Amino acid sequence: MNPEAAPPLAASPRPWQISGRWVVIGMFLMGVTATATIFVYWDLHTKPFRPLTEAIGRTFKNSLPKVEGGRHKKEPMTLRIAMRVPFPPDINEQEAQETLQTVRRLIREHQDLTGYERVRIYFFQMVPEETAKSKLFEFTPAEILSGE
Repeated sequence: MNPEAAPPLAASPRPWQISGRWVVIGMFLMGVTATATIFVYWDLHTKPFRPLTEAIGRTFKNSLPKVEGGRHKKEPMTLRIAMRVPFPPDINEQEAQETLQTVRRLIREHQDLTGYERVRIYFFQMVPEETAKSKLFEFTPAEILSGE
């Protein structure tokens, strides 16, 4: 062996690399998966309440109704409806009662109350640069179904 000749160096391992094309494809697939997951969750979460939400929205324009149901912590199973009204619900009692009767009728027509122990209906009025005015009405499903 020639003392002047250095031993051959082992090829240094290449660092692990991914091409930019695969990074972009991966990011695109991650975005599509996240969007699909959010859509499926939203659809499953709102589907049982969609007919009632749409009926309230058609009946009361610009009310932005939100209908949801479930149990919070150890509370009873509750159907919650929140909607914007054009009048102060805490002051204008007659208009609040008329709107409430219409909402109760829509609940009877569009929502199955089986399994619920309580129905809460919130009316709120957003006043610019003031605290929102709101009123809560609470019923049992039997009271809603009886129409009283």
